[in-house]
Amino acid sequence: MKDPILVPYLIRRTTMTSPRQWWRRAAAAVKDKRSLCLARVAGGPARDAEMEAAVIRATSHDEGAVDYASAARVFAWARASPAFLRPLMRAVSRRAGRTRCWAVALKALMLAHGLLLRSDAAPPRASLGRLPFDLSDFRDRSAHPRAMSAPFSAFVRAYFAFLDHRSLFAAHLDQPHPNPNPNDGDGDGDGDDALLDRIQKLQILLDLLMQIRPYADGMEVGLVLEAMDCVAVEIFEVYSEICDGIARFLVGILSSSSSSSSSSSSDHPRED
Repeated sequence: MKDPILVPYLIRRTTMTSPRQWWRRAAAAVKDKRSLCLARVAGGPARDAEMEAAVIRATSHDEGAVDYASAARVFAWARASPAFLRPLMRAVSRRAGRTRCWAVALKALMLAHGLLLRSDAAPPRASLGRLPFDLSDFRDRSAHPRAMSAPFSAFVRAYFAFLDHRSLFAAHLDQPHPNPNPNDGDGDGDGDDALLDRIQKLQILLDLLMQIRPYADGMEVGLVLEAMDCVAVEIFEVYSEICDGIARFLVGILSSSSSSSSSSSSDHPRED
């Protein structure tokens, strides 16, 4: 799957007309510069500081654009080595945990989404596990009046709810199971139970994905549409996994029935 933040979608910049909007944009730029300065002077390895700076640039307060170069840098580190996944996620967590701006929160979630996708292919020791931040009660405080940003806050909360459950689901799959392959064994024991449990969890994920949608008019902005592109891809993939799981379960049931019929016939030979 492609990295969510790298979807080549054209984002339109809105024209700042009122003084209030101009000051909001200037204040947001100052906040980003301050965060970058703090990342440079903070102690720790130089690589961690570079990762922190890239995450800050990729999750800027600008509601009209995404810094694709910085986002690409983040995902390049994630692809380079599984060992970079956790430092990158910690940087995203710090950014998401401090913000009260829906644009920053949404960009952070898209970065986290991409890192979780990389974590799926990583060794169990390097997997990320559950998201290390909580946006379940997120409220945007950057817009005036606040009611204008309420739909964006709801969008962020819905996106987080899906990613949080997705990360828990992935962590559950990393745990050892007595019979992880439902096609092994008799086809009707722990394998079937594990398969049905997986299908149920996938259905929950699909329900959460369907909750990620624009909640009001006026949300047709590039950043939201780009996030919806990521959501649409996940919907098709999760739905495909559900269909595949149901098909495997039905095949197992039919195979078990055929085996039982054959065994019953052999136990009662035909008399001449």
